[in-house]
Amino acid sequence: MLYDVPGAVYTPSGTGADASSTMSGSYLVNTDGKLNPNARLLFSDRYDDYLLENRLRQDYDLSASGGNEKVSYFLSGGYLEDPSYIRGSSFKRYNGRANFDAQVNTWLKLGANIGYSNRTTQSPATRFGRNPGSSTANVFRFINGQNPWFSCMHVIRMAH
Repeated sequence: MLYDVPGAVYTPSGTGADASSTMSGSYLVNTDGKLNPNARLLFSDRYDDYLLENRLRQDYDLSASGGNEKVSYFLSGGYLEDPSYIRGSSFKRYNGRANFDAQVNTWLKLGANIGYSNRTTQSPATRFGRNPGSSTANVFRFINGQNPWFSCMHVIRMAH
C-alpha cells in the first residue's frame, strides 16, 4: 500500500503466489470517487525531492584591453562552476584568451592570439555515457512521466 488508511482492515487470504488481502472498513477512494481525506501518503510523492537539488551557479569573467596607435592588447579570463540541479551532475570551466597586435610599419601588422579552456564534467551514468533522452535516462522525462500511484521510493530502492 502506498497510503495509510485509518480504519482500514486488511484480511489476508491464500498463500504463495495466490496470496492477497481484502480491505474493509475504510477505503482509499470514497464512493464519490475522491481520495479519502484521512489517507496519509507513506512517502514523498515528489520525485524531484530525490533527483533534484538547489545549487548555486557561479560565472566570473574579467577582461582588460588597451594600447596606443601602434600596439594593442586584449586579455580575458573566466571561471564557470555549474553544479547543476540534477543530483550527481556538475560542470566546471576555466578559460583564458590573449590578443596582441603591433603595427610595425605602414605595410606590416603583426598579431598573436592564444586561447585556453579546460572543463570538467560529471553527469549521471546513462547508456553510452551520454543522455540519449529516453524516459529511463532523462531525469525530467522520468519525473514528469511517472504514474503518481507508483511509489517513487520503490524506484529509488530499485536504482540502488
